[in-house]
Amino acid sequence: MKMITPPALKPGDQVALLAPAGRLTSCNSIDLAVQALEKRGLKPFVHKQSCARFGSLAGTDEERIQALTEALHNPSIKAVWPVRGGYGSIRIIDKIDPKWIKQNPKWIIGFSDITTLHILWNRSGITALHGLMPVNLSTGYTPRSLNMLMDFLSGRKPSVQIPRDSANLNEKNLRARLIGGNLTTFFALIARGNLNFKDKIVFLEDVGEHLYAIDRMFQALKLAGLFHKAAALIIGQFTGIMQDNPPFPFSVKQIVSDLAKQTGIPVFFNFPAGHTRENLPLLLGNNYEIKVNKLFWELIPV
Repeated sequence: MKMITPPALKPGDQVALLAPAGRLTSCNSIDLAVQALEKRGLKPFVHKQSCARFGSLAGTDEERIQALTEALHNPSIKAVWPVRGGYGSIRIIDKIDPKWIKQNPKWIIGFSDITTLHILWNRSGITALHGLMPVNLSTGYTPRSLNMLMDFLSGRKPSVQIPRDSANLNEKNLRARLIGGNLTTFFALIARGNLNFKDKIVFLEDVGEHLYAIDRMFQALKLAGLFHKAAALIIGQFTGIMQDNPPFPFSVKQIVSDLAKQTGIPVFFNFPAGHTRENLPLLLGNNYEIKVNKLFWELIPV
C-alpha cells in the first residue's frame, strides 16, 4: 500500500484537541498545548468534549466518537491532537469509517492508547505521528521532543542518532516501513487479526506492566507469527515496571534478546520514546533507514 502523509501544517491551520480515551485530571493541562500551537502560528480548536468525564473515560463512548467524527469531517481541521491516552480508544475504533480518514487525510498525534488510532490510520494508508500529547506538556518533557514533533508537522523529517547499546543484536543497515507504538495495545488488537509485521521496522514501548505480562505479550505476538518476517525491532522505553515476589527471572532486554535469537531479526534498544520526558516523535507508516556505525545507529525518515 502506498502511504500518504497529511499535508504539512502552515500558519492559520486548525488543530483539534479532544479526548478519545482517558479523562483529564485537570482541564488546565491543555493550556500549555494551546500556547505551543499559537506560538507556531497554528489555531488550536479545543473541543468541548476534551474535559468530559464518565468514570475514568473522557465522556461516554458516544461523546468520544462524536468528537472524533466531527474533527474528521471538518475540512478546516488539519490535525487531531488527543489531549491524553489512558484507556478507551479501542472502544470506539469500530465506529470510525476508514473512508473518513482517506477522504481528507489529517494528522493524528499521540502515543500510548492512541496507538489504536495510529494502527487504524496506517491501515487506511495514512501516516501517523507517534509523539507527546498536551497532558505531557504540564507533567514534564524535553524541548527536543516538542520541537521535533512540530518539525514533522511542518513537513520536515528529522533523523535521530542513538548510541549503540551493548545488548543490540543482529545489527545491520536496512530500509523499511516503520510501524509500532504501545505493546499492550498491539497485544489487545491481536484479536482483530489484521496486524502485519512482515518487512516492517517495529517500534514498541510500554509503561506500568509486570515483567511476566510483558513476556506474555511478546510471546503471544511471536506465537501469532508476527515477528518472524519483521525487518527489525526497535525497543523504546519500558518504564514503571512492576515486580512480583518471587520475581520474574527475565528483564525486558532478556525477553527481547531471546526473541531475536529465535527469529534472527535485528534489535535496537533504548530508543528515547515512550512514557518518559524524552519522547522523540516517529512517523508511523513512513519508510525509514537504519544506518549503523561504530558508535551509534541512526534512524532516518526517507
